[in-house]
Amino acid sequence: MSNNGYTNSRIQKRTEAIDRLLQGRSESVKVNVLDYMMKYDIDPENEFFVIMLTNLRQNS
Repeated sequence: MSNNGYTNSRIQKRTEAIDRLLQGRSESVKVNVLDYMMKYDIDPENEFFVIMLTNLRQNS
């Protein structure tokens, strides 16, 4: 049994969240954040991760 639909949905959700939170940042920054999220299985709607990304955006 394959979980490809679920996996693809999670990847798409994470990518959309990164695009919204890191709007105006370089593609390499977005890729690095996505890699980090996938490596550590971070939910893009995790409030602490969202706060961290928001602070990253404000501090640059």
